Amino acid sequence: MGSDTNTSQFILIERHLIANYIGQGFAAFTALAIVPFYIYYLGIEAYGLIGVFSIAYSLLGVVDSMLQTVITRKMACLSVYSRESSASPRAILLATEIMLLVLATAIASSFWGLSSFLATHWIRAEKIPPYTVANAFSWMGFVISSRLFEALYRACLLGLQRHVVFNALFVLITTARWGGALAVVAFVSPTVTAFFAWQAFAGIFASLLLRFTTRMYLPHQKTTTSLTFDALRQEARFGSGIFAISFLALFLTQIDKVILSKMLTLSDFGYYTLAYSLAVGLAWIVFPIADTCYPRMSEALARNDLRSLSSVFHLGSQLVSVLVGSIAIAMMFFSEPILLLWTHDRTISAKAAPLLQVLLLGQLLNSLYWIPYRVQLAHGWTNLAASLNFLAVLAAVPSIVLVVPIFGAIGAATVWVFLNACYVCIGVHLMFRKIIQRDRSAWYLSDTLKPLFFSTMCTLLIFIFYRESTTPWKNILWILSAWFGGFCAAAMSAACLSERIQSFFSAVFSHGK
Repeated sequence: MGSDTNTSQFILIERHLIANYIGQGFAAFTALAIVPFYIYYLGIEAYGLIGVFSIAYSLLGVVDSMLQTVITRKMACLSVYSRESSASPRAILLATEIMLLVLATAIASSFWGLSSFLATHWIRAEKIPPYTVANAFSWMGFVISSRLFEALYRACLLGLQRHVVFNALFVLITTARWGGALAVVAFVSPTVTAFFAWQAFAGIFASLLLRFTTRMYLPHQKTTTSLTFDALRQEARFGSGIFAISFLALFLTQIDKVILSKMLTLSDFGYYTLAYSLAVGLAWIVFPIADTCYPRMSEALARNDLRSLSSVFHLGSQLVSVLVGSIAIAMMFFSEPILLLWTHDRTISAKAAPLLQVLLLGQLLNSLYWIPYRVQLAHGWTNLAASLNFLAVLAAVPSIVLVVPIFGAIGAATVWVFLNACYVCIGVHLMFRKIIQRDRSAWYLSDTLKPLFFSTMCTLLIFIFYRESTTPWKNILWILSAWFGGFCAAAMSAACLSERIQSFFSAVFSHGK
C-alpha cells in the first residue's frame, strides 16, 4: 500500500470513527450514570423491571444484528449502482419497513397478550401491584417494536456512510430517551408505567426522526419507488447466515455464565461476573471501528476495488491493535489496582484480578477477529463464521464442565482464551485463503503482532517501576501513564497510523513556519 493511499483512507475514516466513539460513548455513559437516579425515584423493585426489559430486548439482539449487518452492506453496495436500478435503496427500505411492521406488530401484540400471565406467574413483585407490572410489559412491547425501526434506519445511515449525521442524532435521541425519562419520573409520575410510556414515546420520536433523515440522504429516483422484495430475497441466504452466526454467538457468550452459576459457589461466581463485566467493556472500543470500516469495505467490494478494500482492512486492523490492544495490555498489568479503585475492597480485587487478566486476553483476541470477520460479511460470506461458532459451542460446553471442577472459574476463562485464539489463528487463516490472500503476512505481523509487542514492552517497563500508593490519584496517574506509553509505542509501530501521525506533525510545523 502506498503512503498516499493510506493517508487518504485514514482521512476518510477518522471523522466517522470519532463520530462513532462520541455517539456510542455518550450513550453508554448516560445509561450508566443515570441508573442511581432511577433507583432513587422508582425503587429497586421497579428498577428490576427495567432489568427484565433489558433481558427481553437482548433476546431480540439476533434480529437486530441480522438487520444491521444485511441492510448496512446492502446500502453500501447499492450506493455504487445507478439510481434507476430496480434494487434501489428506496425500494429496499420500503420493503424492509413493511416486513418490520409485521414483526413489530407481532411483538407488541405478544407482549400485550402475555402481560397478565407474566405479571402473575413470572415476576414475583412484593410492592408493585400485578396490574402495574402487566402495564409495564404491555409498554415494553411497544418500546422493543420501535427499537427495531431505529436499528433499520441506523443501518441505512451507516451504509450510506452518514456516520456524523447519525451520531449527532443519536446523542439527541439518547438525551431525550434517558434524560426525558428521568424528568418524567422525577417531576411528573414516579412510576414504572410512566417510565416505559416515555420510552415508547421516545422510540416513536426517534424512529420518525431517523426515517426522515434516512430518506433525505437516499439517492433520488426519476421514477416512482415501487414495492419489491426481489432484492431482499437475494439477501435471504446471507441473512440466514447472519442469523445463525448471531444466535450461536449469543449462546457462546452466555453459556459459560449459565454453567458457572450452577457449578461455582455464589461468591466465586460473583468474582467471575465482576471480572467479566469489566473485560467485556473492550467491545465498546472495537464496535465503532468495525462500524466505520464495514460499509467502506462493502462498497469497495461492490466496486471490485481490491486496493481500497486492502487499505481499509489494514487501517481498521491496526486501529484495533493500537486502541484495544493498548487498553487491554495496561488493564492486564494493572488489573488489581484497577479493581481496587473500582470496588474499594482489597479482598475482592485480589481474587478477581487473575480472572480479569485471563478474560482480558480472551477479549483482546476476540477483538482482533472483528475486522477480518467484517471482511467476510462485506464479501457476503457467512459459512466460515457460522461453522466456527457452531464448533466453538460444541467445544465450549464439555470443556467448561471438565475444567471448572479442577481449576475453578479461571479454567472457564482459559477456555474463552483458547476459543478466541482458534478464531485468530484458524479462522483468520481460512479467511485469507478466500479473500485478499496477499495480505495474510502483513495482518499477522505488521497489523497485529508488531503493535501488540511494542505496547507490551513499553507497558511492562512502566509497570516495573510502579509502586502502589495510598493516594488513589497517584495510582490512576500510573495506570494512565502506562496506557499512554503503550498506546504511543503501538501507534508508532503501526505503519498506517505512524504515517498519518507524521503527516499531521509535518503539516503543523509547516503551517507554523
